Amino acid sequence: MRVALLHLSHTPRGSHPRHPLPPLDLGVVAELLARQGHTVRFGDSAVDGGPARSVRDLIRLAPHLLVVKPAMHALADLGATVDRARQAGIPVLAAGPVATTMPQALGRLAPNLSGVLVGEPEALLPDLALAWEGRGEPPDMPGLAREASAWMADEAPMVSDVDALPFPRHEIFLARRYPFGYPLRGSGGVRVAHMLASRGCPH
Repeated sequence: MRVALLHLSHTPRGSHPRHPLPPLDLGVVAELLARQGHTVRFGDSAVDGGPARSVRDLIRLAPHLLVVKPAMHALADLGATVDRARQAGIPVLAAGPVATTMPQALGRLAPNLSGVLVGEPEALLPDLALAWEGRGEPPDMPGLAREASAWMADEAPMVSDVDALPFPRHEIFLARRYPFGYPLRGSGGVRVAHMLASRGCPH
């Protein structure tokens, strides 16, 4: 199964300072999906030329599923991003902290969403991808809010042991224009990188 992950994280002009970072949770999800045998691609609207270009580039890869992690400050572009993918016949899920805390608002902003994940994507997406493979629409499962359920769902259990999670699939972040550099070049050949580990505001 081909899964595309999109970090919808661009900052509208004139608001916050721009210092986008690669998202830790999507990096971990990419590694978990790859270990299951899925092909994973990644895009970030903050460094890939904006939301329209980011989703267009991912659509060209013909994924079976697009997962969008929207930031609060990028929600104005969520509906158009989802619509572009749906017009190409690609199901779209929203995931991440914003999706978990306000699934009904996301359903109103982007009514063409296939579903909203309520809970941690590291705990939900690997099982969902396995259950979804070969199907056109998402299966019913805990933590998945859909239009049919009025965009409501019980939050799925949190990851109980974060130490059991793998390191993020860092190669999906390489060669992207993150301003702090990924990776940085340290002294003595040590390679260091910044990542966004926060589940809240990235600023």
